Amino acid sequence: MALAHCINCHRLFNKALKDICPDCIKKEELQYMACRDYLREHMDCTLQELHEATEVPTNLILKFIREGRISTKGAKNFEYPCAMCGKPIKVDTICSSCQDQVKRLRESGSGSAPPAAARPNSSTAFHSHIRRD
Repeated sequence: MALAHCINCHRLFNKALKDICPDCIKKEELQYMACRDYLREHMDCTLQELHEATEVPTNLILKFIREGRISTKGAKNFEYPCAMCGKPIKVDTICSSCQDQVKRLRESGSGSAPPAAARPNSSTAFHSHIRRD
């Protein structure tokens, strides 16, 4: 395992899969449960109301939604910004307009990644973290 600084508290920890330390993972899990429990009892709340009631940062609530941990289906007043354009949406992570745009880009071939030769440092970027003694 590699050592890393937690992106939340900046403490050094053994990084496995997440960018946050075990203490912050526990804290984040408690914040998730607070959001989940509040939404179960207040299905008519807004994003701002959820934030104010739970004191969970809005960006973390959005992270829970985008990860699929919090479902807003059935929550009639709950809107959050599309991950691409910022338009208010009630389900998914991107609005229908952006979904259509992504679909058109994929179909036209414009949305594909450039060939490896066109990417800067593509041959060394993957191995740059390996220690060379």
